[in-house]
Amino acid sequence: MKTNQKGFTLIELLAVIIILAIIALIAVPTIMNIIDNSRISAAEDSAYGVISAAELWYSESLLEGNGTAQAADVKFNGTTISVNKPNTETTLENAPEFKIKGTAPTAGTVNITAEGVIAFKQALVINGKTCTLSNSIVECTD
Repeated sequence: MKTNQKGFTLIELLAVIIILAIIALIAVPTIMNIIDNSRISAAEDSAYGVISAAELWYSESLLEGNGTAQAADVKFNGTTISVNKPNTETTLENAPEFKIKGTAPTAGTVNITAEGVIAFKQALVINGKTCTLSNSIVECTD
């Protein structure tokens, strides 16, 4: 007597699992690279936000100083920002004079000269990425 059994054999199931494993081995590194590149890009965008905040700070100091501005170092230390003007230290969440768009750095120093030239005195650390500024171009690395 012949029975009509329907289903997959063990060999067929193993073949499908092996094919899926090969596809995963190929796809996962590519996806991880895409995610890392997007994090680096986000850190670069945040660094440009810091530069914009420095430019705004310089413009406001020109207005307050009747056309003259003083040099300043803006130091980031965890959740604290300090501008080297006398008695000026505030938290990033409540920094009325240094308005950052994007993620604020957790470490680093931005130098603003009296002429308005902006440089990273110490590399900025944003979301674990180290960002440097050279010829107005920000580069972030792991």
